[in-house]
Amino acid sequence: MDNTSYLLASRLVLHYSRCGVSQSILNNDTYQALQCVAGQPISGIGTSCIICPNSDIAGVGVRAAFYIQSLFNTLLVILSPEDAAASAWAGALLTAALVIAAFVQKAASPPSLTLHHATLILNSLAIAPMLPVWKPPLPLSEARRARTLQSQESLAEAEDAVLARELQENLTRKERRKSHNRQRAAITFALLSQVVFQWAWGLFLFVAPDYGQPACNQDTIVWILYFPLNAQNINEADYAIWPAWLLFCLGVTLYYAIALAVFSGERTHKGLSRVSTITSIASSMQSAHTPMPVQLYRVTMAAVPTWRDMRGQIFMWGNVVAVILWTSYIVISELQIQWNCIYSGENSFSGFGQITAAFLAFTPIWSIIVALCRLPGELRKAERARTRGRARATEELALLAHPDHGPEPEPEDSATSSWLATPRAVWNRMRSASPTLRQRAASRLRSRSQPRRANTDGVQYHELQELTPASPPVSLRVREIRATRQGSRSRLMITSRGQMSPSNTNAQRKAVI
Repeated sequence: MDNTSYLLASRLVLHYSRCGVSQSILNNDTYQALQCVAGQPISGIGTSCIICPNSDIAGVGVRAAFYIQSLFNTLLVILSPEDAAASAWAGALLTAALVIAAFVQKAASPPSLTLHHATLILNSLAIAPMLPVWKPPLPLSEARRARTLQSQESLAEAEDAVLARELQENLTRKERRKSHNRQRAAITFALLSQVVFQWAWGLFLFVAPDYGQPACNQDTIVWILYFPLNAQNINEADYAIWPAWLLFCLGVTLYYAIALAVFSGERTHKGLSRVSTITSIASSMQSAHTPMPVQLYRVTMAAVPTWRDMRGQIFMWGNVVAVILWTSYIVISELQIQWNCIYSGENSFSGFGQITAAFLAFTPIWSIIVALCRLPGELRKAERARTRGRARATEELALLAHPDHGPEPEPEDSATSSWLATPRAVWNRMRSASPTLRQRAASRLRSRSQPRRANTDGVQYHELQELTPASPPVSLRVREIRATRQGSRSRLMITSRGQMSPSNTNAQRKAVI
């Protein structure tokens, strides 16, 4: 290292210590009034200037509000996703209140906002939108699920059990995705508004370098990435450090906001990447009586992707970096407060502004407590749902392997004896189905003679008539159903043999999916 580089490093990174002024001077109300109100310099106190307190900007209640708000937003997304959007907007309002107060103080003539408090505001704005995560698609409510099942009542015949189930799952998946997209949009706008406030403040700091208490600026210590730097040394040695730090704070927040908005929708369906789900917790749960810390440890370990999953590894380490940055902003903010000489008043939890900010940050605590109380029941419910899903998948495979659900009736010499019109054939098919399907098929059989109700479930029916010289017209129904399974369009041909007339003994009915 040459002499120039050594001098530059020694002037930038100095061996600073905490404020050398005694606590009795910092707590002296007379000195504080003379310097902060009257603007008179004070000699013989060991330093050229002591920073005046600003409880509305950097009070202990305001700082704690930003730390707690960011953490609670993350817990809400994990434990109570339906309340996450409201909490995210509460955080955006808290950010807006801080930025407006800072703009007013810095734009005053003369400015009342010091360089120390301006950098603390930048750290608080970087903390606010860092940790909120995206939730997975929410399950449908019981009422909406009942309405969806009711709309598929006409598809509940025994021979169409697989088709009805496929269409019901498709509609359920679409409703779940719509609800998920609405929640994502609300949280996205809340986070982007916080990013906009931070960028506006960062640009204002760069273009307007005037601050309050100019005599204190040269001795102000600014912590940048765990390095204490003196403002005067930054101006004299390398001013590029200051805009580089501003761009770093703004760029990191903007990157994570864009990553959440663009990639979270894909990751919510693939694994735990800035997402925690009740289903993943239930999958790692062995018993309903397992202690909660053990369950959380298991789901954390289960969420770690394998080394072959490169995309999962990238998202996981991105989450780790986000947590490290969030913690670093908090640490360097508190260290900067301790290392600068500030009159007493900021660390006293008093005043309407600090109490209001702290109470606003604790607003989601009730939703978190309720979600924690309901968590064991949700875990057991999710585990039962997974068990039913596995059983249903096995049943679907059996239905696809035997689409007729039983032996085919023997053909007779009459068109009216076709399996489409013979109650005995329908009853034979119902006997091999599940109890629920038998009830629906029986209801369908009783209502066959009644007029057909309006088609509202998206299924298209076509009545085809084939005339034969030896028999009266016989109606044949061809059903076209469009279903989507696992995000890709599939086509399934189920063919059942029936007798149309004595002269046409092998007519076929096809259901196209």
